[in-house]
Amino acid sequence: MGLGVTLFCISSGIAQGAVYYVRSAAAGAANGSDWSNAYQALPSSMVRGATYYMASGTYAGYTFSTAENGTNTITVKKATLADHGTSAGWSDSYDNGPAVFTNTVQFSKGYFILDGQTGGGPQSWTNGFGFKIQSLSTTQPRPGIYVGEGRKNVTLRHFEVQGNGGDGDGDGSGQANDALSIEVGTDQTTVSYAYLHDMGRCLIFGHGNNMFFEYIYGGTFESTPVEHSEVASIWATINAPPPLCTNVTFANCVWSHIEGTGGLMMYADGVKIYGNTFYRPAGVTFPVGLGAIATWYQAWGTGTFAHGRIYNNSFIDLGQGFPVSGISWGSTNAIDNVVENNVFYNCSLNFGGISTHDYNLFINTTGENAASEAHGASASSAIFNDYHSLNFTLQSNTVAGTNAGAPYDIDPNGVPRTTGTRGAYEFGSGAAGVLLKPQSTGTQISLSWPDTGFNFKLYATASLNPPALWTQVTNAPVLANGWWSVSPPAPVATGQFYRLQGP
Repeated sequence: MGLGVTLFCISSGIAQGAVYYVRSAAAGAANGSDWSNAYQALPSSMVRGATYYMASGTYAGYTFSTAENGTNTITVKKATLADHGTSAGWSDSYDNGPAVFTNTVQFSKGYFILDGQTGGGPQSWTNGFGFKIQSLSTTQPRPGIYVGEGRKNVTLRHFEVQGNGGDGDGDGSGQANDALSIEVGTDQTTVSYAYLHDMGRCLIFGHGNNMFFEYIYGGTFESTPVEHSEVASIWATINAPPPLCTNVTFANCVWSHIEGTGGLMMYADGVKIYGNTFYRPAGVTFPVGLGAIATWYQAWGTGTFAHGRIYNNSFIDLGQGFPVSGISWGSTNAIDNVVENNVFYNCSLNFGGISTHDYNLFINTTGENAASEAHGASASSAIFNDYHSLNFTLQSNTVAGTNAGAPYDIDPNGVPRTTGTRGAYEFGSGAAGVLLKPQSTGTQISLSWPDTGFNFKLYATASLNPPALWTQVTNAPVLANGWWSVSPPAPVATGQFYRLQGP
């Protein structure tokens, strides 16, 4: 697989509305007017419609509480080399690592965007994030990010949440060490490009409507008899029977850990789950759970999972021991759920309660197999390139599945599903979207790219005119803080182009 990346300049965009600056080590007037006079922390009262740029550094936890004003949105961005607003007082060192919140980030009002700008997604699942939120206390466990009841239009992008590593019980009442806690009555919550890990309870504790989760890497979490956990706990209230959460989407995520009750545990109506990869890392044993996607066992005596569409996901080596499984449905009241175009490798399956399942690929499965479907297919061995290194693309194509249409017709790398490959990734889909970041010091140039699990090599050419002659840069790259960097020799020509090439 090859990947070409050509260097180009990116100009800073012009932000709409007022613009303010935040830098923890600032020593000027602290009025936020530029980088020399930046606030040392986000102000307690913010300006609706404004953009706030934050430099790398350490900041306390924060509550976004500025009163709403119609749909006027406040945007908080991590400052980057490419996008940092004014150049007055700017130093490239202000983009040296993430902006770290050392305690919970809360939203008691709506219409906010928190955007780390970098990190996450294919080739950068667990590194390079602009924002990092830590919730490390074991004596007073709290969520990493808390979206309060009734809040609308909260968007979170390009961030990491690190939990307390366990011991998140919170004595079984109140808040616990969830990565994301999205409360009852919330609406239009969007979470993109995130790494959630080492949590004391759930990765996602979500009770709202119109929740959209994409490009999330789910790491480890803890489940205990006091605070039983799951990857995502989706339900509205504990009233009997509670209303269903409506319009919930999980798209193009990677889930690497399942324990407690299970994986994506649903009490919802209108669920889309597509482009996800559920896999078990090498040497890991998953504790018992109901399944990678599951419902509770008729918890409130009504349909617990309705109108779900589960297309083009990959379930990889989750284990043969039921009840840990690819998909498990405990409720006979599941309504109009369709499971198609998925790949199941080394899993135990239970399709009880599924209205329609077809066009799936089964490799070394128990409980269900290709014979249980009109268009089911089978294979004899794993077909993934190197899933232990987070390369979930395929060595060979599958029998074509069915065309499910938009939004299911694009894979996580942005590749159209033109051949109908079953599973998360279209066959031939490569390592799209790797960022090659240049930085110059005098006559020396340094090139950096995120650690992706691929063994990339750097190549250079003085001309792109065909046939371009690409030569490997022999300087050895160095890995630090999740990024590889290399300083090639000074260009001998007036123009020089670089690209990464992988396996």
